[in-house]
Amino acid sequence: MLIKVTELLGTALESHVAIKDAVLCTQEGVIVAAASKHQDLDPRIIATVSAAIAWVGRTTLEKVTASTPTHVTLVTPHNQVLILVQANYYIILVISNDESTPFVLSEHIQLLKSLAAQIELLMTTDPEFVTANILGRVVQSIPGVIGVMLLTIDGLPLGSVGFEDDIEIAGLVGSLFANGLTFSKHTDHILLESETNNLLIVRVDEKRLLAVTYRNGTPDTCEQIIDTVRQSV
Repeated sequence: MLIKVTELLGTALESHVAIKDAVLCTQEGVIVAAASKHQDLDPRIIATVSAAIAWVGRTTLEKVTASTPTHVTLVTPHNQVLILVQANYYIILVISNDESTPFVLSEHIQLLKSLAAQIELLMTTDPEFVTANILGRVVQSIPGVIGVMLLTIDGLPLGSVGFEDDIEIAGLVGSLFANGLTFSKHTDHILLESETNNLLIVRVDEKRLLAVTYRNGTPDTCEQIIDTVRQSV
């Protein structure tokens, strides 16, 4: 099934000369598949940054217009990043603005949306991929969990369960962990404990953090969460 998904990404990549990279990732920024013409960019960075932009962008648009974006475009002098928003996944295209034949979104959006929908359908119906994400794994396997948030190490939310004001909380968590990194660049996790509830911030990888609030009372909950995170990446 992954071969078929990669073929669809390849179709998107070849649909215009200006499209240089195509990346499929979860809404948490976990890369699933990628295709590239030149491999100049790290697809993991494309996935993480784009997922953060899409999450914050969707949250913002829902608050100000009560609607959900179908795609998000980020434009720089030389490139643009097109993020096609699906229910469970993002398809990200990096497009050059320097080609002699310019990319006109209105001429290609229907084809790209169709390819994105096909990929979403494949991903959500094949048993190989229908597995709980890192947020779901923590909530389902760790008793006493109140809230879980995945965020970039810079403090941008990628997904959450049980939290409100995601952007504000992600900013606070990112700032807190940044202080830990000032002490040591090898900081793995930070635990804040109270009489009733605890907050654990654990590094998932070089680009992402996981913040978990849980009820105090079970001595090994912290270790269980960390083990679950390590098994999910």
